[in-house]
Amino acid sequence: MSYIYPYNDAINLFVKGRISKNDAERQKRTAKKILCLLENQPGLILADEVGMGKTFVALAVALSVATSDKVKRPVVIMVPSTLKEKWPRDFEVFREKCLPEALSSSIHYGRAETGVDFLKLLDDEEENRKSIVFLMHGAMSRGLTDDSGVWIKLALIQRALYRRWDTDRLKKALYRVLGRLLRVTKFDRPGEIFWKKLLDSDTGKWLCILNRFGIGEKDDPVPKGVMDALREINVQSLYTEIQKIPQRESKNLGERIRETRSVLNKEIREV
Repeated sequence: MSYIYPYNDAINLFVKGRISKNDAERQKRTAKKILCLLENQPGLILADEVGMGKTFVALAVALSVATSDKVKRPVVIMVPSTLKEKWPRDFEVFREKCLPEALSSSIHYGRAETGVDFLKLLDDEEENRKSIVFLMHGAMSRGLTDDSGVWIKLALIQRALYRRWDTDRLKKALYRVLGRLLRVTKFDRPGEIFWKKLLDSDTGKWLCILNRFGIGEKDDPVPKGVMDALREINVQSLYTEIQKIPQRESKNLGERIRETRSVLNKEIREV
């Protein structure tokens, strides 16, 4: 790593009735040794018997790094899906029992089960940034087929229309079918005005628009990392397919929507 992260001496691993003084001292020595080793190597394995405090040692290391990092980057703890509730729960116990009140109140964590969730957490401004992020195994390879991917797909469509000439009629057709095309399930299907506001606005303004329409998003719907990726991919095939959408209701509209959705899902994998 080539970084020097000292052990945070505000952490007190002794918990009366839970962790003895001898065990607390052993855990502290282990955490300090890990921080020392990480200065010159990319990782290590912490192995011990059940109940010997591996979780608290790991959390002590993570918190020491998080609180001493000068640019306030979050520490990412990757956990199996079977333990996605246990690790945050253990962290709450650790924060309550092992940290002084001032430090405890300044430490916050986030959870990410998808790549989009993770990128949103990394996008947070410094004052709102989480110290610890629990990232589920497989999150980065998980697709965008659920509601979290709706806005990414809409941003991809917007990118396909970027700097195209004479798209007014095409956009009007899109305003009418976007709810069906994106298979919106997270909220009641909004009207054409809603889709027009989004498609005609910069993605940085989407959060305000969503809140204005009563859609409870708490973070920017399209992370910066995704926008960077969108600028690098070729969206010509998606634009070609979008152009086939009929200007008005017709018997083949459903088929055209399905074909466009298929191309959209293919392009989203590239993102």
